Amino acid sequence: MFIRFLFGAFLALSLAGGAQAGTIQDFIDGLDPSDSFFDFRNAAIYGDCANLNSCSKVETNAEGRGVTISTDTANRQLYRDNKDGFGIKGNENDEIDSDEVLTVAFDGGWQPTFLGLTDLFLPNDGGADGEEAIVRGFRNNALVYELRLLGQFDLGVGNGERIFDLPGLPVDFLEFHSVENPNLTFFQLDGISVGQSNDEYSVTFIAGVAVDAPEPGVLALMGFGLLGLGLMRRRRG
Repeated sequence: MFIRFLFGAFLALSLAGGAQAGTIQDFIDGLDPSDSFFDFRNAAIYGDCANLNSCSKVETNAEGRGVTISTDTANRQLYRDNKDGFGIKGNENDEIDSDEVLTVAFDGGWQPTFLGLTDLFLPNDGGADGEEAIVRGFRNNALVYELRLLGQFDLGVGNGERIFDLPGLPVDFLEFHSVENPNLTFFQLDGISVGQSNDEYSVTFIAGVAVDAPEPGVLALMGFGLLGLGLMRRRRG
């Protein structure tokens, strides 16, 4: 997993984090009862979000935190099922395709630590790296990090399930993009070319901590306060 952290400007590009073994359901079942997560396969909460442009819900497994899942344009609709979670109706009807963006916004912010994706297989071009998901985290409308998450097919898990470690930094929303392979075409069974070959996937669950980080102004005031305490101690000494 490649991760790029940005705090106003580009700082670093490095290989970091990784993927968890096992199925998504096994991972969720192994969470501590106090852990918080959004499980988009849960029909009781998200079942009526399908075919909408935007859908806002309260997740009982995330301390009652509100979440809004939306597409990037008004003429696109959400796809949702009990196996994969959320995608966007369109080129690949149940997944996020290269010209589509799925946004997950958290009321009051969120610190995502784990992400579950499905349908993330080996690439359509047969390369060593898997299909690629692009995940961007934003705080106060500023890009905090960008992740390149790669799929694999040889983990012994069906349905292209992948569980990724996330940075755990506070974000207001996550954007999910995929990658287009412009030099490839895929074909119907009759051999007729129907379009370019893309990387596609679905968003299944997000685990994390419902803790809001102090705003930059608050952090600055705290810094000045600590500096003042240090000066007072020096004078007394």
